[in-house]
Amino acid sequence: LKRECGGRKRRFQRLTTCEQVLFGINLSGKTIAVTGTTNGIGIETARHLALAGAHVICLNRNKELSERKIEEVKKEKPNVDLSFIQCDLASLASVRAAAEELMEKYQKLDVLILNAGLMMPPSHTTVDGLATVFGVNHVGHFHLTTLLLPLLKSSVPARIVVVSSEGHAHTEINPRGSLEQKLALLMPEIEEHVGMKGGFTQYGRSKMCNVLFAMKLHRDLEGK
Repeated sequence: LKRECGGRKRRFQRLTTCEQVLFGINLSGKTIAVTGTTNGIGIETARHLALAGAHVICLNRNKELSERKIEEVKKEKPNVDLSFIQCDLASLASVRAAAEELMEKYQKLDVLILNAGLMMPPSHTTVDGLATVFGVNHVGHFHLTTLLLPLLKSSVPARIVVVSSEGHAHTEINPRGSLEQKLALLMPEIEEHVGMKGGFTQYGRSKMCNVLFAMKLHRDLEGK
């Protein structure tokens, strides 16, 4: 599971399972918040972290579905510790409310995992007037992270995990273009999807924003 990557050793790759990552690890006493845990890799992430002993906070829009998924995990292991806080990443007001509730209920946050994402949204704009894919995949997570930074910093050593995608390499942005042109494509006012290809391009641009955000966050927190 190890290979060289930019001068460092990468222990895992795309086929690595949750069991392999968490093998022999006891997360008892750790508090971990994860966005988007109602399906896909999000629910598997929450499930395995909880089975490893962590208290997992599920940050999702759909309360009924979230609670159903939590109950499914508890049927597997009754004493797992999962909780739910409503957080709609398409609404900055909802993101703020979720961050406030989390900070009110918990004295520490060991890990924040920014997992939620969408490619083909039901509507083109969020309640705040942002392009939906950009607003949910990047802006909502950006806002949530900045609001939770004080709690994360007080919980050192803590981690922020930004879940990206190989889609970030498919933005159709000209690397030789001007900064203004690049920013205009990365931060669209309204998304106009033209079939799957257009949706994937917008998704790729939002995931590129995730990568740039992670890099900037790392530099700032490392003082570089």
